Formats: sequence, C-alpha cells, structure tokens
Amino acid sequence: MVEINGLKFSTSIAVLFALREAEGHTTLQETYASLTHSDIDRMIEVMRICYEKGENKKLTTEEFLNELGNCGIGYVKMSKIYAQIVEKIMCDGLSQEEIDAAKKLAKEKMPKA
Repeated sequence: MVEINGLKFSTSIAVLFALREAEGHTTLQETYASLTHSDIDRMIEVMRICYEKGENKKLTTEEFLNELGNCGIGYVKMSKIYAQIVEKIMCDGLSQEEIDAAKKLAKEKMPKA
C-alpha cells in the first residue's frame, strides 16, 4: 500500500490480477511486463485500479481524475506516483537494501549508450 496526499493505492498482487482482467492479458507475466511501458492513458488506468483496491471503491476514470485534481495532483506528480506504485508492486516484500541492490544490478546490465 502506498499513501500519497491522503489517497491510498494498493500495490498487492491482487492489482496484477485486476489489471490482467481489465486489459485482457492471458498471463500475469504479460501484465507485469506492461507496467514498465506506459503512456498517460495506461498510467491513469493502472493508478485508478490501484486506488480502487486501496480505497475499496469503484470510480469511473473521470471521477478518479477529479479525486486527483481535488488533492492537487497534476501530470508530473501523477507520473511520480505511478513510478512509486510500480516499484512497490514489483518489489513488494523486499527491504530497501534489496530494492537498492536490484536497481543497481539492473542499471549495470543496461547497455551503455
């Protein structure tokens, strides 16, 4: 669970199942992989589902965007929140040291430009 500006976003594995169903993916791996390649519409949908699970309520996309706006969350802040949510989903259960080590390893394996 991530709480930002008083809004609760679930980061449990249940979010992946809800996203898989909403997007028509056949595997959780497909859903998991898609989290790293998101445009604004996908970011909003992922965040809406996480919010619905975290707050235990159903909202339309417009209602969700109004909730964000009421909390002073614009596009740049939304992008930062999305990154936090995805990191928490991917690293749930790991200590901060383990997360930092995983990030370092991933950075080392990235091709040099």
